[in-house]
Amino acid sequence: MEKATIKKDRNNGVPSIDDLREPAIKAPVVKLLYLILEHAIKEHASKLRFSLLKDKPLVEYWVDGVPYPMVPPPRQIYSPLILKVKLMAGLDPEKEGKQEGIFGLHGVGEEYVMSVKITPGREGEHATMKIKEQLIPERMYALSSGLELILR
Repeated sequence: MEKATIKKDRNNGVPSIDDLREPAIKAPVVKLLYLILEHAIKEHASKLRFSLLKDKPLVEYWVDGVPYPMVPPPRQIYSPLILKVKLMAGLDPEKEGKQEGIFGLHGVGEEYVMSVKITPGREGEHATMKIKEQLIPERMYALSSGLELILR
């Protein structure tokens, strides 16, 4: 049996989006979560939310304050998706109730920080992720230089 691995050494321990596409990642829940994250990032989403509405999964991402629905996962995959989000954010997978954590992704020259909030609901737990683009040092320098030029 092939072991699922993600290369972390190239980007200071942060998996890249390309790493997430590798065939070594075989778990359907992991694949689905990474596809959802990748789609939200490509659409320049600022927020991603997993919730249950009348026992039906709902996945939405926000761009400029406007929510866009995604094709929801099957109900039987919803809880494992939330569990994977908890694990990625360094949260206690067995604890129910409010929790907050953070994880990062690297891809296409950008680094993204996902601020995760898990909240309880009547139907089950909800996960909300705020997606923040982190500037890598080269871009920080260019941005700082640009600001200096504007201010002079």
